[in-house]
Amino acid sequence: MASVMGGISLRWLGIGWALGGLILGTVCGRADDLLEWLKAEGFTTTKVYKRFNDGRVSVVVKINGHELKLLVDTGAPYTLLSRQAAERCEIPVERDIGSARGTNGVADEKAGLAKIDSFTIGGVELTESPVTISTFHYPYLFGNDFDGLLGLMTMKVNNVVLGYAPHFFAFNPKRPATYTLSNQLSSQGYVETVLRLDHGHYLLPMVINGVSANAIFDTGAQSTVVSLDFAMRARIAMGPERLYSSGMDGKGTMGRTLVPTRLSLASRIIPAMPIAAVQMEIFQQKTATSLGALDGLVAFDLVARLGPVLDVGNDRLYLRLPKAPDRP
Repeated sequence: MASVMGGISLRWLGIGWALGGLILGTVCGRADDLLEWLKAEGFTTTKVYKRFNDGRVSVVVKINGHELKLLVDTGAPYTLLSRQAAERCEIPVERDIGSARGTNGVADEKAGLAKIDSFTIGGVELTESPVTISTFHYPYLFGNDFDGLLGLMTMKVNNVVLGYAPHFFAFNPKRPATYTLSNQLSSQGYVETVLRLDHGHYLLPMVINGVSANAIFDTGAQSTVVSLDFAMRARIAMGPERLYSSGMDGKGTMGRTLVPTRLSLASRIIPAMPIAAVQMEIFQQKTATSLGALDGLVAFDLVARLGPVLDVGNDRLYLRLPKAPDRP
């Protein structure tokens, strides 16, 4: 996630989290039906590339006839190309737009707006949205295999429907999904959350140990994080301090592992899991959202266990919550 564009990449060492077999099996069994319904509704589907080391996903696009792989990143308001990819594909800068910032400061003092003649996925022309060219400092330690970020506004105007566990990517530049999608998912046990679009990001309320966190939904983030200030306010026990690696600005950040005892997302209780409390410049910005400073970023690791489906065209997130245990 970035104040202008970009994502955060945090690598957990020694912490794994398996998807619930029951949820995964049930969703996988019905994914084909959902994709067939989307195709019948006029949506185009394309292959999704799952990153081998963290679960985030990319799709292949063509810009001005050049094939590029972009990380699907709701934490990036606008689509971004690395300067290296733009130069390799001879995509010119139309005009300068000022600095681009990552989670920990300025990533590029002179980002530019790309001159786009065509922008397609699966041979289908997308509705136009800004594409930025910027220096890209993502740490190559994690084996980067993408050329940029597919931002939220591009997904919004092209009515993307994105699924995890299993992964799929569908879009329709002409119109969003109809209410039937909600009915389809409700019949499979999903619950619907209305997302609020704010400053180019999706707000997704999170409550940890009874304390509310002002958070955004960031599919470009590898791990869910909260600010150290929030962790201290919530009085959550934390592990020893360690160095993490962050987003497009390439600056490391100090953080601590914490394990909540209670966790809820969009007013719904979900299984608790380890997250990180970190120091980031983005958490110090008092006007990051209309509600004030950010307390956290909700990443794929927190929601992937719940077989999420994100309907960007209608600002909806669908989750399959685990059933509460029967009381004796």
